[in-house]
Amino acid sequence: VGSVCFYSTITQNANALVQLGVTDPAEIGKYATFASFGVPIGTILFWGLGRLHIGLLLFIDFLLIGLGFLWMSTATSPGTYVLAADLQQVGCGLILPTLLVWATRGLAYHIRGRGNGLWQGAFGLGLFFSGAVLQVLGKVLGGSILAAFGLLGKVALAAAVAALVAKLIWGKRALP
Repeated sequence: VGSVCFYSTITQNANALVQLGVTDPAEIGKYATFASFGVPIGTILFWGLGRLHIGLLLFIDFLLIGLGFLWMSTATSPGTYVLAADLQQVGCGLILPTLLVWATRGLAYHIRGRGNGLWQGAFGLGLFFSGAVLQVLGKVLGGSILAAFGLLGKVALAAAVAALVAKLIWGKRALP
């Protein structure tokens, strides 16, 4: 889910902007560039938030992603869309290191490279699936990529709630 969310905006910005009336390729490129500023900001934020419990981190990550997607789905202008996409992308900038650290932190040093490679391969599947998921959702929801973003936002918010509930139930205890 985190990987699909991460790649969805990157791969579908042009389609969303066209739906909002932007047809000039240079303008699409400009807006798409501004819509991607959130990823490095989120990654920098991870530097300060990375010591939080994984449940809290995932809650924050998916909350930002979900709120951003929901705002993107209601955007009526390219400028509003870009602001919403930046919020979503801040969450994506956080989710990438959160998932990577979570997946590899318990690995012995001599196999971390292999674990990182396996994780990267699994995360890369999100690139493959994101386009298909959004195209199918868009068709089901009346041909609207923005509506598909809205549904994906609700999925991300459900993931945020699940992460928070898991944190509250298990706290600092590790899962068996």
